[in-house]
Amino acid sequence: MSIEIKNFRKFSKGTLLGFGDIFLPAAGIEIKDVSLHQENSEKLVAMPSRQFQDENGEKKYSPYIRFPDKKKWEAFQREAVRGFNEYLEMNQVPSQDQAKETHVPFQGMEPLAVIV
Repeated sequence: MSIEIKNFRKFSKGTLLGFGDIFLPAAGIEIKDVSLHQENSEKLVAMPSRQFQDENGEKKYSPYIRFPDKKKWEAFQREAVRGFNEYLEMNQVPSQDQAKETHVPFQGMEPLAVIV
């Protein structure tokens, strides 16, 4: 299974390292906002999901995409983590704070009109 990472956005919170878009060339599918997590030294990915409350009022998540076959899911996990590691080694990804500092909306733009 070949997986390409198209981009990555750092977002550190708990085990969450950030979000990236994964492209599966063989299927021609792009999966947006796949989350990358790390617990101790182990990295894993989670598919985009929706939040809901269970019957006890607890917050739960349900993935939009899942692999019913455990072996295929494990293969996807390995390749996705490998892809993220490769992408992060080759690309300088700014932290969420650095990204906020470097993005200034409308900087350098001329006003369309001056109201007096």
